[in-house]
Amino acid sequence: MSLADPFAEFRLASQSSEKEQTRPPLTKLHANFGDYEQSLARIEELLQQHSLEHKHKRKTGESIFELQSCPENEQHPPGKAFIKVSNNGDVTAGCQHDSCKWGFPGFFRKLEGFWPSGKDGLVFEHASDGPTWLRFNARTCNAEIVPSLAAIEFRRVYPELDLNDDVALTRLHDYLCQLAPQVAFDERELQNILKLARIQVGEEPWTTDPISLHQEMHEGWI
Repeated sequence: MSLADPFAEFRLASQSSEKEQTRPPLTKLHANFGDYEQSLARIEELLQQHSLEHKHKRKTGESIFELQSCPENEQHPPGKAFIKVSNNGDVTAGCQHDSCKWGFPGFFRKLEGFWPSGKDGLVFEHASDGPTWLRFNARTCNAEIVPSLAAIEFRRVYPELDLNDDVALTRLHDYLCQLAPQVAFDERELQNILKLARIQVGEEPWTTDPISLHQEMHEGWI
């Protein structure tokens, strides 16, 4: 294993992690970056940015990228590890060896440093991979923001912060984006979470319903 090996950390994590029998196969987990063309462009960009050798094959409306090196076991022959872009834009990944259990979300995170996100939201491997204020769907492996939990967690991290101070808005934005960098919040959404936080600590009465939140995915970040 060389120091330049981009998958060194991935292999070590895979070897040390416990196998969970109840989780869906990681090779079945997918991310979708919009449609076939958008997902294809994102994968081509990913492979180019990280200088990953591969062969690109097109088959029945799908694109398959055969990797020169398997991220979980460098002794596997070239081409056994792959990334597949289906005709509907779903991106999956894995290895043809039965001993390999990795999938696209973990592969993407090891390269980019954050979980993939697309038209269906953030995609994780396990519920514990995301912060508490992300509601995890075990069936789709996607997540959505829960404003009330985001407010509780923010107060826990910054217990002494004056929630009426102008700096609170910046702190909240930085905190949320650090944990979920693909989610773009506008000021209205941030103000709503701060409002919930003030209500929770009794600094503001519940006189009206909080602003209705709508989570938007910043297309430029995915």
